[in-house]
Amino acid sequence: MSKMSNKYNKGQRMIRRFGAIPRLYHWVYVASFAVLLVSGLPKLFKGDEIKVIYNIFGGAAGAHLVHRIAAVVLMVAFPFSLAFDWKGMKKWLRELVDWRKRDFAFISVFPKEFFGLHAEFPPQGYLNGGTKINSILQIICCLGFSISGLAMWFPTVLPHELQLWMYPMHITFVCLSSAVVMGHIYLAALHPNAKGGLQGIITGYVPEFYAREHHGAWLDELIEENETLPADKKLIRSWDSEKGKVV
Repeated sequence: MSKMSNKYNKGQRMIRRFGAIPRLYHWVYVASFAVLLVSGLPKLFKGDEIKVIYNIFGGAAGAHLVHRIAAVVLMVAFPFSLAFDWKGMKKWLRELVDWRKRDFAFISVFPKEFFGLHAEFPPQGYLNGGTKINSILQIICCLGFSISGLAMWFPTVLPHELQLWMYPMHITFVCLSSAVVMGHIYLAALHPNAKGGLQGIITGYVPEFYAREHHGAWLDELIEENETLPADKKLIRSWDSEKGKVV
């Protein structure tokens, strides 16, 4: 992987990567997950020091109420996205099951990429191999802590013997998901080659140099598609350094 030029020059081409609904879903998931994690910590860890967190929510009862509200928001966010952006979500789900040689090639050199070393890999699609693994893990974890959480919320639904497994199951998936989230934050915002990626989930656009380095095969397809679109539907625009936005 070549070193990217991290400069946003006037006229820098910006590539439309995420629509409004995917961006909304991402940040709703982030916010609800953060609230769930903080409000649930006192139940996960014992000790008076950690239970101070309850004060943020006005006590244990307030924390439990906020935890359940955030849980409902997180679980509703996905079907909401399916309903209002079926085309985009279908594309994302199709990408998750479409594994090619280029994905495995990316994964084979990912340790180098993770630690900021020089890594060579073939042009990637809309999702590269690492992004696919991240998405699949998050789906599994979300299902795991949602199912176990609902079982804990309604403890009389399942047989007692099965119900007892829901508590360690919930903790396991929460811990695994937290680790995946921390890795994602590092790669998306703190990694040496991350510049431009975070902007995509905020504005919907990423710089062309970022798209070329991380999703080159997808970029080539998008450039061809862009040539057939009317001016008001173009997926490639320019960066105005004076206005500080895509135009």
